[in-house]
Amino acid sequence: MMMSSAYSIWKLNKMKEVPENKDVIAFAHKWAEAMESNIHHPCSKQDVCDAIKASAYKTSAEADTDVFVKALNILVECWRYGDLLRQVCC
Repeated sequence: MMMSSAYSIWKLNKMKEVPENKDVIAFAHKWAEAMESNIHHPCSKQDVCDAIKASAYKTSAEADTDVFVKALNILVECWRYGDLLRQVCC
């Protein structure tokens, strides 16, 4: 997962210390990797949004609502494309 900053890396590492977050973080990584695999560089903002939309709908069916929402929050805050994810999904 491409992180947005050193703070994001630190925050994600702190979250990993809580055992209940293990599945959520694993799901967030899997989801981010799925979206990133559909983002080809160079790409436009619209290309990124399209990749996010395609993956979000498919991925939301793979997890319960609680895990999906927590993973969404992690990605919005920590992922390189978090701002675009917020625009598309929130």
